[in-house]
Amino acid sequence: MTDNSPRRRWRFVPETPLKCALYLVLGAALLVGSVYDLSTHTVGKPAFTLAAAVASGLLIAVSAAGLIFPATRGR
Repeated sequence: MTDNSPRRRWRFVPETPLKCALYLVLGAALLVGSVYDLSTHTVGKPAFTLAAAVASGLLIAVSAAGLIFPATRGR
């Protein structure tokens, strides 16, 4: 089963430093919001808030890697 269409690769690290910085700021804002939400809930820990905290941490790590190591951008 072969097709001649070009395959698009998933790119995890943003291509430009501006996008890396923007993603870093957005990830930090999401993380702060998630931590605040988790600290105000005393009865239980909402699963979506925990997932958002983990996802924002990963977003921060990927965007920081793009800013620190320029060779990783667009990969």
